[in-house]
Amino acid sequence: MIDFSTTIADRTRDFTGREWVFTEIDRWLADPDAPHYFIITGEPGIGKTAIAARLTQMRDLAAFHFCIARQADTVDPLNFARSLSQQLAHIDRFARGILEEQGIHADATINAPENYGPIIGMQIENLIGESGSTATAAFHRIVLDPLKHLYAAGFDRQLVILVNALDEAMQRPGEETIVKMLAGARGLPQQVRFVLTLCPEGAALRHFERLNVPHLLLDAGREENLQDVREYVGRRLDASQALQARLAAQKMPRQVFVECVTQASRGNFLYLIWLLPAIADGTQPFDALEALPNGLDGIYREFLRTHQPGQNLDRWRGASRLVLGVLAAAQEPLAAEQLAGFTGLDKRQVRDTLLDMEQFLDPFGAAQGSYRLYHQSVVDFLSSEERAGEFWIDLAAIHRRIADYCRERYADLYGLKYLAAHLRRGQDWAGLSSVLTNFDFMEAKCRALSVYDLEADYRVALIGWEGEQAGRAVLQVIGEHLALGSHHIQRAPELLFPHLYNHLTWLDAPDGPIHALCQRTRRSRTRLGPAGWLRAWSRTRARLRRPGPSPWKATRGR
Repeated sequence: MIDFSTTIADRTRDFTGREWVFTEIDRWLADPDAPHYFIITGEPGIGKTAIAARLTQMRDLAAFHFCIARQADTVDPLNFARSLSQQLAHIDRFARGILEEQGIHADATINAPENYGPIIGMQIENLIGESGSTATAAFHRIVLDPLKHLYAAGFDRQLVILVNALDEAMQRPGEETIVKMLAGARGLPQQVRFVLTLCPEGAALRHFERLNVPHLLLDAGREENLQDVREYVGRRLDASQALQARLAAQKMPRQVFVECVTQASRGNFLYLIWLLPAIADGTQPFDALEALPNGLDGIYREFLRTHQPGQNLDRWRGASRLVLGVLAAAQEPLAAEQLAGFTGLDKRQVRDTLLDMEQFLDPFGAAQGSYRLYHQSVVDFLSSEERAGEFWIDLAAIHRRIADYCRERYADLYGLKYLAAHLRRGQDWAGLSSVLTNFDFMEAKCRALSVYDLEADYRVALIGWEGEQAGRAVLQVIGEHLALGSHHIQRAPELLFPHLYNHLTWLDAPDGPIHALCQRTRRSRTRLGPAGWLRAWSRTRARLRRPGPSPWKATRGR
């Protein structure tokens, strides 16, 4: 399961109010005929993730998931299905259903999920393999179908599942997304409920509009929301001697300050998370509260201009922009050593820059030496030339930079996971084609991760392809035939090359690109030899599915 404990701890650290939100959720849960979904929407920074995190502490949730665009594994639909299934397996009857689906019958000595928990993960993986290569099929096999069987067997308790930030899940390229899987779920037992949070603008909400789903808009100007903001400002003031000293020096009444800051925030909590420390440390002029920065973009720009990087544009164009750019492009939290490698800076420069940019960072991760940007709105700001102005970061160039570093480091786990993603986002189509036709990379990824992760690289690579069409066709063929033996390759990664060789080498003329690739790779390998490859392949051939039509016409007989 993906660990969201630091996200939950951070977002609930100074949690305030929101009783009106929880009341609406409870009203929906109490209605036995209510729709399966309840959606909470609101602008970036309004507090959706904080509410979701607090729900995990207040309610007995069957499962929960936080989509974080800056952490690629959390927006992967297959990982999402895995995580929900493993959490639901804490329900004894659900876990037994997973085992029995695989022909494993728990006896009386195995009387609780924790006693056979280690077995569950393996059986979930088996079911994923048997369901084919799509996340949607796996979601049905390991989550939806077991839930239906659970209630058909007499289970009658209400189960509530929370999924946060579906708009961030939509940033994953491809046809399969967490949003589409949830919106397309059919035949759910009435007692299964989903609490979903997302931004009101964008494609995520449109997927649920036709389902007549109730949703609660966290209107920033709503009086209940403004009252929560006032309470939050008051609590932060009580906890900060620096803020109290600033008020005393300016002879400003407490209530005047609270109201002034509340109005400036326009009901946005993330704005306050930035503004109050800036007032406390003196970087935000205290005698100009009526002219505070306008919105999140304004406060990000003001921070950069008033702190070290913005005061020295040469420094910004050097270390600061590089470090922030890598953090914005990274697919998971990074250690300082990784930041040094990706940026080409030494560790001292990296650490100095991280200290300068501390307020942009997730504080819990940073305390443990694992760095990522605190909020997706920071990435959105920095990557927009129109919004960021002189602080704009060309993320495509950063993606290419990270890919160049990873390309020669296939043994590095980050590179295995995300090299193809960085090449695609950097629009390096030739590099992407080169990597996904490199059998050393393919085998290393299967061994270190899974064949399903490798399959996903081919599906995603073809989205928005702008490279040579011949290269695209080669990747399409490899991806199709990789799917044929994925279940067997997952169990024995050494079958990857013999399986692909014996399928692909016949698809093309002797001077064609696929045949040439196969022969070139064969000559570089002596481990099994052609006869051994054929024998390894023949053992699994009878159980393999045939692919769809190939863009390459077979020109040689078998």
